[in-house]
Amino acid sequence: MRTSTLWITVSLVLGAGAAGAQGVSDNLVNIEQFGSDNTAGITQSGANNVAGPDGLDMVQDGFFNQLTIEQNGDDNSIGALSPGLFQNGQSTTQTVFNNIDIFQFSDENRVGSVEQQSAGTVPNGANDLLVEQSGGDRNVIDYIVQFQAGGQAPNLMSLTMSGADNYIEKARQYSFTTVRNEPNSITVVLSGDRNGRYVLGGPAALPLLESSTLIQRAGASDPRGNGNFIDLLISGDDNAFAIDQGGRFNSVGFLSVLGNQNELGLRQDGDENDIVVSPILGDGNSIGIDQLGTNLADVTVLNFSDDNDVSIDQTGTNDAFVTLEGNRNTIIANQTFTSGMGGDNLAEISFDGDENSVRVSQEGSNVVNVAVTGNGNNTANVLDPAKQVFGLDTGRVEQIGFDNIMTADVTGDRNVMASLQGGDLNTILLSVFGDDNEAAFLQMGSNNNAVVNQMGVGNRAFIRQ
Repeated sequence: MRTSTLWITVSLVLGAGAAGAQGVSDNLVNIEQFGSDNTAGITQSGANNVAGPDGLDMVQDGFFNQLTIEQNGDDNSIGALSPGLFQNGQSTTQTVFNNIDIFQFSDENRVGSVEQQSAGTVPNGANDLLVEQSGGDRNVIDYIVQFQAGGQAPNLMSLTMSGADNYIEKARQYSFTTVRNEPNSITVVLSGDRNGRYVLGGPAALPLLESSTLIQRAGASDPRGNGNFIDLLISGDDNAFAIDQGGRFNSVGFLSVLGNQNELGLRQDGDENDIVVSPILGDGNSIGIDQLGTNLADVTVLNFSDDNDVSIDQTGTNDAFVTLEGNRNTIIANQTFTSGMGGDNLAEISFDGDENSVRVSQEGSNVVNVAVTGNGNNTANVLDPAKQVFGLDTGRVEQIGFDNIMTADVTGDRNVMASLQGGDLNTILLSVFGDDNEAAFLQMGSNNNAVVNQMGVGNRAFIRQ
C-alpha cells in the first residue's frame, strides 16, 4: 500500500472593484486519495470557497485517513452533495483511522455532507470528527453521519457553533458494538440566539424530533446494541434542538440550557436510558422527554426561572426527578408499563416558587413524592367543593396499579393537591404547613390508608375511600 500526503493553501484577495465576483467560487478544491496512509490539509481564504463541489466528492479510502480543512471568509462550503466528503477505513487497526477537522470562520458557511465509515474492529476508536463554525452568523451543518460496521469501536463527534441563526439539520452515529465501555459520543456547544431555527413546539412537541436533530442508533444486526452519549450545551435564546437515541446504555450526560425561550425534544428507546437536564437557567423554556425501556430522567430548573414547561413520558421501568425553582412553571409526568407486564415507577417532584403546577399519572407499581414550597401552586383550576373527590381537577396525581404510595409536603399558603389511587395497598401521606391550603384524595381498592397532618389556619382536606 502507498502513503499519500497532500497540503493545499489557496487564498484570493479581492480589491474594491471585485464585488461582482460574489456568487462565483473564488477557490475550488477537490481531493481523491486511495492507499495505506492518507493525509490532506486544505486552507482557503476569501469568499465563496468550495471544498468538494457538486459532482466531485472528496474521498479518502485506506487504512488511515486524516483531513484538515480551514476556510476563512464568507459563503464557504464543504461537501456540497452527499456523500460530499467521504472517508472509508478498510481494516482492523488499534487506533482511530478516520479523522476530520473542519474550521470555518465568518458568516454563512456550510458543511453540506460528511460521511465517515469504518469496516474493521478498532478498539481505541474508529471515526473522529470535529467541526467548528465561529465568528459569524447563519452557519449550517446539513448532514453528518458516522458508521462503525465492526464491533467495539466508538464514533466520536464534536460540533461547535457560535453566532446567531445557526442550524444543524442532522448529525447521526450508527454502530454495531455491544460493548458498554465503548459508547458513541457527540458533544455540541452552541452560543448565540435562534440556533436550530425551527421551533419544535411545546413542550418541545413530545418529541417529534424534527429540525435540528442529534441521532445515535444501533445497526440492523442488533437494533438495541450500543452505548450512546451526548453532551449538549446551549447558551442563548430561542434555540430549538432534538436528541434521538436508540440502543442500550443511552445517556444525555450533560445538557445545559442558559437562556430564554429554548425548546428541546429528547427521545430514548432501549435499556438503561439516562437523561440529565441540569441546569436550566432562563425563562419560557420547553423540555419534552419521551423514553421507552429502562428510564431515568432528571430535570433541574434553577435561579428562580419562570414560565418553564417540562413534560416527561416514560414507558417501562421509570424514574423521574424534577426540581423547579421559580414561578408559573409546569410539570407533566406520565409513567406506564411495557406489554402489560407491569413496571416500577418513581416520580420525585419539587417546587420552590409561586403559581406552579404539577400533574402525574402512573400505571404499575407506583411511588410519588411531591414537595411544594411557595404560594398559590396548583391553583389554575381551583377545585370546586362539590367535586373535591371526583373531578380532581388540579394538582392531580393519579396512580393505577399496586403498591401505590404518595407523599406530599406542602409549605406555604393557598396551595392545592389532589390524588386518585386505584388498586391495592394505597397509601397517602400529606403534611401541610401554612394557611388556606386544600387537598382532595380518592382511594379505590383495598388496604387504603391516608394520613393528613395540618398546621396553620383555614386548611381543608377531603378524603373518600
